[in-house]
Amino acid sequence: MQKDKKNYKLRKFGPITERRDYSITKHSLPVGDILATSKKSYQDFINKKIEELLNEIYPIEASNKEASLEYEKKSVKFELPFKKAEHENLQIKTCKAKKTNFSMKVYITLKKVVSQTGVVKKEKILLGEIPYITSSGSFIINGSEKVIVSQLIRSPGAYFGVSVRNKQSEDLFNKLEILPRIGSW
Repeated sequence: MQKDKKNYKLRKFGPITERRDYSITKHSLPVGDILATSKKSYQDFINKKIEELLNEIYPIEASNKEASLEYEKKSVKFELPFKKAEHENLQIKTCKAKKTNFSMKVYITLKKVVSQTGVVKKEKILLGEIPYITSSGSFIINGSEKVIVSQLIRSPGAYFGVSVRNKQSEDLFNKLEILPRIGSW
């Protein structure tokens, strides 16, 4: 015969009342990486989305159609803020001390094409800098550590509340909230 394993404790509340307390267990669930979503989203942005955006924007043609700027596909290059992975923490401390950004430079290759002469000139240009995510899932902006917090956003439409209590008085009233599709609410 197998003994009945109890995963609760009996607690007394007064002379008659007895309650089961399930708050203390022998088993614990593994804690997942709560920053994994942010890190994965950032890597997706770096590896795919920047390329997609550049392909949407380019080519850019002059109004007189005599010249155009073309983006050379797959030419996005990143210059990391540190040379070796073990130097990342040192660079983060430096950015915090100097109140600077922990960011990487983004370079792309553009081709300038002149239609009349057919001249093509390639040039690697600095597109700008974007914040670089730390191994802890945060960003260093102006020396301050920042973390992205996802928010739940309610769907646009009408929301009705029945018998809602007013905070200033004890009155109950019905409430209608309209959330627009575009703009703030």
